Amino acid sequence: MAEPVTSAVMLGLGVAGSAVSAGSTLMGGNAQADALSTQADVLDMTRFNRLLAGKYKAQELNQAADTTLAASQREAMDFSRNKDLLLSKARAAAGSGASDTSVINTMAGIEQQGEFQKAIALFGGLDRSAGLKWEAENALAEAQNNDLATTYQANMMRYNAKLGRRTAAMNAAGTLLSGAGSAFGKYGGEVFGIPKSAVEASEARLKAAQVYGDAAYKELLRRNDQLERWNERPIRWG
Repeated sequence: MAEPVTSAVMLGLGVAGSAVSAGSTLMGGNAQADALSTQADVLDMTRFNRLLAGKYKAQELNQAADTTLAASQREAMDFSRNKDLLLSKARAAAGSGASDTSVINTMAGIEQQGEFQKAIALFGGLDRSAGLKWEAENALAEAQNNDLATTYQANMMRYNAKLGRRTAAMNAAGTLLSGAGSAFGKYGGEVFGIPKSAVEASEARLKAAQVYGDAAYKELLRRNDQLERWNERPIRWG
């Protein structure tokens, strides 16, 4: 049997070693959690910038659509004015013979050509404008979808960081309790004069607590995995 003084020293060393190991576990877990939190903050910044860029692009496309439509309307007005000018010249050239069949046919051709050019200009402008409007809506929808996805990713990082801190704390506590319990089981009875049967009972309760803690930790991980799978499910619209 070891001397009480020697046992006390060994008990102190065992507890101190467990404390150092537990501290390292806690620091490592917190460092990983801090890194995840930092990444989440960076994602938030990029998310905001991308959303702004998407809104700005959509605004530019909408403005381009309005400009395109206005330009086509001006072009149609030019065709209409040109048609009216040609008709006026045709009437002046015909003079008193404006009712002649050939003159009427000429004027009808001018009218038809002018209206056709006017319609083509308006249709082309409407078509190009509609395409730009669609691009604007698509750009905005894409920016908003990316914003939602990035927000979810950042939130999951923060959740995992929080979970990591809890896990590190649980592991550190387990390391400390296990090491201290082992040291106490070897040297505590001699230091404090506790009967061996009482020490063995304490060790049994400690092991039971460790088993319960491990089971609780595994259940926590299982629920976290279920939560991640649930959040990754496809979204159905309509």
